[in-house]
Amino acid sequence: MFHLGYGDLRILPFVTYPLLATTLLTFGLSLLLYEQLNAVSLSFAAILYGLSVDSGIHFYSRLLEERRSRDPGDLRGAVTATLGGLGRANLTGSLTTAAAFLVLGFSCSRRSASSAS
Repeated sequence: MFHLGYGDLRILPFVTYPLLATTLLTFGLSLLLYEQLNAVSLSFAAILYGLSVDSGIHFYSRLLEERRSRDPGDLRGAVTATLGGLGRANLTGSLTTAAAFLVLGFSCSRRSASSAS
């Protein structure tokens, strides 16, 4: 998909490596807190991963637009403009998603949220 959308695969490490690291950290912390995970908790992880990939793609697309509109050597300016224009939107989207999952976490009992019955 990345190759079809962008013409090369250089986007892949920029989008997936940070997500992979944070997903593994989240699973590790979840296992420490709940001692086991079930299919429901894994499905939430897949949803969060998909939402996060979207944020990474939006960021990368905006960065490419900024780089095309600037001097090719002005990477710092392009990153600064991308963060200034899109960073707030991605942060807001991430925080509202986190809040929704937090509310969902309180709506389930600890047993049903953390272990298979």
